[in-house]
Amino acid sequence: MSSRLDLTTLDLFVAVVEDGSFAKAAERKQIAISAISRRIAELEERFEVRLLNRRHNGIEPTVAGYAMLEHARGVLRDTSRLEAELLGYASGNFGLIRIHASESVVFSAAPEALKTFLDMHPMVRIELEEATSPSVVRAVLENRADLGLYVGEQTVTGIERFRFHTDRLTVLVPASHRLAHRERVRFDELLDDEFICQEVDSCTEQLTQTAARQMGRTLKSRIRVTGFDAACRMVEAGLGIAIAAELITAKLAPVMHLRQLELEEDWAIRPHYVCVRKATALSTATRHLIEHLASGAFEVGQSASSPRYDRNSSSWNAEPSPQTAKQEA
Repeated sequence: MSSRLDLTTLDLFVAVVEDGSFAKAAERKQIAISAISRRIAELEERFEVRLLNRRHNGIEPTVAGYAMLEHARGVLRDTSRLEAELLGYASGNFGLIRIHASESVVFSAAPEALKTFLDMHPMVRIELEEATSPSVVRAVLENRADLGLYVGEQTVTGIERFRFHTDRLTVLVPASHRLAHRERVRFDELLDDEFICQEVDSCTEQLTQTAARQMGRTLKSRIRVTGFDAACRMVEAGLGIAIAAELITAKLAPVMHLRQLELEEDWAIRPHYVCVRKATALSTATRHLIEHLASGAFEVGQSASSPRYDRNSSSWNAEPSPQTAKQEA
């Protein structure tokens, strides 16, 4: 005979002890008295130990019965918590969302978007890893990230995406720079300067290198860094000029006594995208985050024509699967 316990028997045993009567427990649990009695008798026979003393005025647990009661209550309590947590995962109230995001997104709309989302879903956890935009897309394709936040166009198959934000690139120069008195500049006016370059596959680096090639020029640079904050620090030291997202330069320029100039180029306005492998395969918590991002429930500068997430079909009503997006130039 199997020695395994089942939750129903444990629950009935606890009810009998708490009510002090088979009849009261049967009434509360809406089950026949004989069914409860048979289950507990089988339990005692299975383990060859008496759990209850039957008396004319009710029942009383034996020493083994009290031990059984304590453990049964613990098992039922833990099971109840597990059921509640699993239901929480199903409803999206619990969960872990793995996000890979480019530095530009991390410095722009992402913090406010995640803050408002986590305020509404306090039991959801987020693991965020910073990467370049191409690396973000690769992480999603390789299932190392549930959701990607990246900048600019990528030539990619096998992802679904929507546009949720737009930023602008600006030029950061020292206060003593020859163009420091200007409010805005064209890219061709900067090509004689030393540039603080960034990671080779970053969106900003690709944009500036492409723009220079189209003008028949090559960027002059002796220093390459791996982040906007490092680039700004190099500009502060007088080692060159840098191109970075406006929100970043707006925060750092006053502190570092640098000048922030508007870049008069169409490619300086960059779309931000959310991407996933397949919307229908996402966890409930991740789908809720996508709905939040698509709803525009935070300040992201999203236009009325931006795609919207369809809760019923778990898909977007625009740009659902970019097969051959052109490399942004």
